[in-house]
Amino acid sequence: MQNFTLLGTVDVLPLQLDLQRHPELWNQHTGRTAHEGSPHAQVSDIWLRWRPEEQLKEAANYNEPFAEFCWYPAMAQLPSVRRILMDTMTRIGGTALGGTLITRIPPGCQVKPHTDQDGWHASYYRTKVYCVIRTNPRAVNITGGEAYTPNVGDVFSFDNLLTHAVINDGDTDRVTMMMALRAD
Repeated sequence: MQNFTLLGTVDVLPLQLDLQRHPELWNQHTGRTAHEGSPHAQVSDIWLRWRPEEQLKEAANYNEPFAEFCWYPAMAQLPSVRRILMDTMTRIGGTALGGTLITRIPPGCQVKPHTDQDGWHASYYRTKVYCVIRTNPRAVNITGGEAYTPNVGDVFSFDNLLTHAVINDGDTDRVTMMMALRAD
């Protein structure tokens, strides 16, 4: 693989069960998915860590530099997330954790091709890591023209400053946890 790096696999069953117990967590924050022209319009999110919500008054606030991150309330209801985050940070020598969220792409939906080049966050937290929580053989990640079909439990990184997309042509949801890290 040229544009993807498999970092290992983890047991995601505890997180699958946490998510099953808390369906109300989906789409409590739609800042990434609801704006016009969003490549993420067909996606549902659970925000775990990001800029404090009271600082997100305008669309520009999502891409401007900021120093303060906070844990969103969903983190307390998904206790198995912490182990995956800490294990991933340790494994890759992470020095700082940025934005973290869980995304769900329903069957027949997609994240449209886009790049994160214009965002301060993506440039500063250069290591983008996915942990696959639920998937199917027809859910495909595409980065820099290369396709990759990960398995449940795979933890992988890719360069989100390249054009990337996800297509779910399967008959089940594709669910991943996304972590933005610095690994200096």
